[in-house]
Amino acid sequence: MRAAAGDRVLVARPVLGQPVRAGEILEVHGQAGEPPYLVRWADSGRETLFVPGPDSRVEHHGPPPPAAGAGLRRVQTWHVDLYVSDGSDGATAHAVLHTSAPDSLEGRGSSRGPEAVADIDDEVAVANALRQLADHLLAAAAADRVALDQRTGDRG
Repeated sequence: MRAAAGDRVLVARPVLGQPVRAGEILEVHGQAGEPPYLVRWADSGRETLFVPGPDSRVEHHGPPPPAAGAGLRRVQTWHVDLYVSDGSDGATAHAVLHTSAPDSLEGRGSSRGPEAVADIDDEVAVANALRQLADHLLAAAAADRVALDQRTGDRG
């Protein structure tokens, strides 16, 4: 297992149904990304030296390594913040896309099913917010393409 500072380590719990334990890798003490790792655990905030076992996996963060001959132009990091609220009448979600552009794009969604099942309402509300966000992103890209074509004189 190889990791870098900033990656996340996830550890399955020994009892079925318990949430996965997550932590941020702060330092790599082994050679070439090998353990042990200094990890700050999300559930306690404690920092411990950790050697992953078979119940662990690493989620790599940061730009992916370029593929050989891929002609990579640039690597960017975008992220989406999701805000989910539950109420007696269902759930609402607000998705905000953050890019290098000065303005963020947003999408909103809701779910008001016949039966109040919080987890399902949350999932549907988030899906609706992400769908609206995707529509807004496609509309922004189309508008940017039209503006670029007008500036460059390209009509088709």
